Amino acid sequence: MFIRLSMGIASFFILVGCSKAPSMQRYLLQTPQTKSVVTKRVYLEKTLKVSYPQARLLPLDEQLYFTRGASKRGTYENAQWQIPFGRLLQERMIEAFQQPRHFKAIVTQESSLSTDFRLESAVSRCEHQVTQKGSFAHLVLEIDFIDERRGVLLKHRRFSYMQKTKEVNAKGYVDALNHLFERFRDDLVVWIEER
Repeated sequence: MFIRLSMGIASFFILVGCSKAPSMQRYLLQTPQTKSVVTKRVYLEKTLKVSYPQARLLPLDEQLYFTRGASKRGTYENAQWQIPFGRLLQERMIEAFQQPRHFKAIVTQESSLSTDFRLESAVSRCEHQVTQKGSFAHLVLEIDFIDERRGVLLKHRRFSYMQKTKEVNAKGYVDALNHLFERFRDDLVVWIEER
């Protein structure tokens, strides 16, 4: 009896020890700092509040989403964002206007500071799409630029990007998304600075 119990316990530990799940990979949006894409900065004496992005289709949580074909949708099991994607997006938009400086001060919506302008965003799509045509990172955002003092919408634009991935996995998706976000950042700054 004792030998059977010992063999059962030993078998359990062997199975548990040998069936390790792959470790969780955690990712960030990493866009290199670049020189300004605009030469004229019209808001240097103004303040900006960047709101937390809204989700239109998928939650802006830690999950990395994918679609395969027309009907299969899911998340990567062993890959996540390091912090919720909405927070990553908000931080990267703030950085876009801080380096180099485009506003006197930039705060998040949590701040009680009264500002001159507000930037609101909504994410319609941020996912890895795998179809017969290939593997792509797809990013679609809508941005509102609002005059806070007058309560007036100054500008609205839909930004849509798609880029082929080098690998058909979470890492390939995140690498492609980083390139997409670099393009979005530059387009956003130019668009805001246009009068």
